[in-house]
This record gives sequence, C-alpha cells and structure tokens, in this order.
Amino acid sequence: MTIRLTTKSETTTKSTTLQKTTESETTKPTTPRETTAAGKRCADCYQLYQEGFTENGIYEITPSQWSGLPFDVYCKEGWTVIQRRIDGSISFKRSWDDYKEGFGSPDSELWLGNEKLFYLTNQTTYELQIDLIMSDDTTKYLNYDLFRVGDEENNYKLTLGNYNGNSVCCYFSDKDFMGYHNNQFFTTFDRDNDLSADENCAVSHDAGWWFNFCYAANLNGNYFDTGIDGICVVDRNNFQYQCGIQYCEMKTRPLI
Repeated sequence: MTIRLTTKSETTTKSTTLQKTTESETTKPTTPRETTAAGKRCADCYQLYQEGFTENGIYEITPSQWSGLPFDVYCKEGWTVIQRRIDGSISFKRSWDDYKEGFGSPDSELWLGNEKLFYLTNQTTYELQIDLIMSDDTTKYLNYDLFRVGDEENNYKLTLGNYNGNSVCCYFSDKDFMGYHNNQFFTTFDRDNDLSADENCAVSHDAGWWFNFCYAANLNGNYFDTGIDGICVVDRNNFQYQCGIQYCEMKTRPLI
C-alpha cells in the first residue's frame, strides 16, 4: 500500500481527506501542475485561494516582511503545507541550518524551513492541522487554533493554541500529543535546546523537532524505523508508543 496526494478534482469530504493507492499505482505523490499567481504577491496559500487559485499544486508565496525571493509551497485548498512524510525518500536527521532553510520538495517529503515558518506564521493568527495515517491504516487529525513559530533568536519557539481533533494522548488528562511540545524550542543534533539534562533528544531520536523531555510526538523521526526513533506519537501516562506512522502532513492557514 502506498499513499498519494489528492487533487482538487477528486471527491473529498473535507480538506483533510487522505487517499490510498494500490500497488499498481505510483509510489510517489502525484506531481501537481506547477502554477504561479502571475503579477500577484500573495502571502500564503489562503490568499492565493481567495484570489481564485483553487487548484491544489505548487505556487509561489511571499510572506509580509520576507526580504528574500518568493518561494515555492504546496497549496491544498487554501492550506500551506509545511511538512510531509510519505515514503522515506529523504532523511530528516538534519542540522540546524538545514532546518532553518528547509529541505525536500513541495510535492513530496518536505520541511518548509524554520525561517520561512517564522515569517509565515507571524503575519496574523494562523491555525495548524496535522493529518496522520497510522501503521494500522487508521487516520488521526490534530488541529490547533493558534500556530506560531518564533524567530531564530528565540530558537524558533513553538506556540500552539486550543486543540481540536480525534487524537488525545491523555497526558495529565487534558493534553494531546502536540500539546506536550507547546512553548518548546527547536532542537537539532548540533544545537541542543530541549529540557532533557542528560541527552540531546535530536541525537537520541534522529530528528530535528520541538523536543521537551523528549517527545509525545516526533513527526520528523526515521521513516523506516518502527521503534521509538521512528515517526511516533506516545501516551506519556503509560508510555504506549504508536510508531511506524505511514503518512504525516502538517499544514497551516489563517484562522477563519
């Protein structure tokens, strides 16, 4: 079983729909038609969507205050995709500078880049949606009504708002998986900002992430590892791990 991206023309019940393919179909996401909003400098995919660019695909955006060139993103019904795990084609065991600049491809495995996330998510109030396909083919989603990433001086600190979704880990009875990472700094193997005194969680778990002590969700783990260094969520009440997540997509848009 492989997983691909859906296009606007396919039947969906909501923007979070995930579609599986048979073995006879492509093992890569369907490459979207590359499109740009000619003559328009749009700050995110939602603005593009409002301007009539409603087809899922690769577009250029220029967040306000961003001084660099416009950059490519994958737009999905108004959402800007910021992370995707789908086939293990690239390693997420990366340096601080790699995570700062971003890596991967907008229509495949991707980390958009922490510097871009800072400028993107500080324009207005943004929300975050995370879609998962677990190892047993069940689906989970997590949504937050605030998503903000700090600047490099503040180690790209993560701020999350109120949670809504179908996935709760019951940490301290009222926390979801990502809630454990709220207000945490970003950590990589070459820059240790987590709260663990006796280890660098990025080294221990092969990923850059907003680690705490170390994680309740590690969505940047080793794709092919079905153990605790893989793509996992964990109930920290009883340390029951759910690893080997097949598909993960993180996306953001202004709160509407």
